[in-house]
This record gives sequence, C-alpha cells and structure tokens, in this order.
Amino acid sequence: LPHGILRVGAGGGAPGTGATASSAATRLPALDSARLIGDLFRLAHDSMAGRASGTPENAKARQWLVGEFRRIGLTQYEQPFAFLRRGATDSTRGVNVVGMLPGTRPGSRVIVVSAHYDHVGTRNGEVFNGADDNASGTAAVLAMAAWFKAHPPENTLLFALWDAEEMGLQGARHFVAHPPVPIASIAANVNLDMVSRNTRGELFAAGATPYPAMRPLLESVAAR
Repeated sequence: LPHGILRVGAGGGAPGTGATASSAATRLPALDSARLIGDLFRLAHDSMAGRASGTPENAKARQWLVGEFRRIGLTQYEQPFAFLRRGATDSTRGVNVVGMLPGTRPGSRVIVVSAHYDHVGTRNGEVFNGADDNASGTAAVLAMAAWFKAHPPENTLLFALWDAEEMGLQGARHFVAHPPVPIASIAANVNLDMVSRNTRGELFAAGATPYPAMRPLLESVAAR
C-alpha cells in the first residue's frame, strides 16, 4: 500500500495492564476482554473445523463475522473472489468480510485494520483450530471495531477480514487488486496476526524500518 504496512503479532497478557499513567489522555483504551476471548473461542471451536477456505465451516465463520460487523454498526459487505489452488484445475471461492467506519473529518484518509479469519481446516480427522493463527487477530479486529464505533476517529477506518490467507494471501491480493476505496486514499494497513501466543505479554510490530514515520507512534504506545 502507498504509505505503510504495519504487522502486529505474537503478544499476550490482559489488555491495558501496562497503563499506569494518571491522565486519561495517556491511557490505552480499555477493551471488552471477556467478549474478545469469547469471540476467539467461538472462531476456534471444533465446530468451525479449522475454517479452511471454501468449506461450509469457513462460510459459517464468515456469516457470523458479517453479523458481528452489523451488530457493531459498521457499513459492511462481503467481497467474493475466486482463485486456483496449487495443482488444482477447478477454482476455489473465497470471501473477504469488509466493514467501514467513516471518519469525522471530511476528506479524511483511510486506515485499513486487517486480519485473516481462515485457517488450514481438518487433516486426517484432526481439527487444526487456529486459535492463535488467526482467531486471535480476528477477535482483536472485532474488539477494535467496537471501540472505534463508540469513539469515532477522525480518519476513516476500513476493517478487513481476509479469506484464503493460508493459500497464498489470496484475500489480501484480491483486496489490493480491487480496492473498495481509491488505493491512493489508503494511508496505512495495520495487520494483526497471531497476537495471543507470547507468555511474556509482549507484542511485536514490524514495519517501522521501511516506513520510519511509524516509529514515533509505536514508541509512544510501547512506553505505555
């Protein structure tokens, strides 16, 4: 994307435990952690059978995510696409779930907040639940969408949940090839992937080296 891609992952710990500043202006947002964990469990449940792209269980997860975007109050829609799996002759259908929250400032830029909701499915009778990869990132996007709906941002936020990431970033590739807004209006893409694994409560953010303008923002958050 034109201005920056930031990838966040491999974290843990209770939301907001590092916020010690006395001023509300410097505190990190308090998210609904109970709902966040509940959403993660729902997506990673055995009944979702690993959410492999093109399966009924993937469609079940997608329908639930569409409903959650609607419940939160986003302008939401599905972005279908087709692709060829490696070695296959018939195309596989994937569907991105996209929700928009208009910014309060006229003519504002767009920030994409994304995660992939698919995983690798069931193999030899074993369900690969994909709790960390990437029900955690998907649940985080839902929590952020709900928070920003209650606290409207100046810039427009586009919440994108990719399908078929495990099959070669197919959903993200389709989004870039067929953006729902002019690509030049997108200032940055913050992508959340595998954010619940680290037992030390750490989060890793990659992207500040090629896009150094992001470094002061990351450092200000890390300090809190």
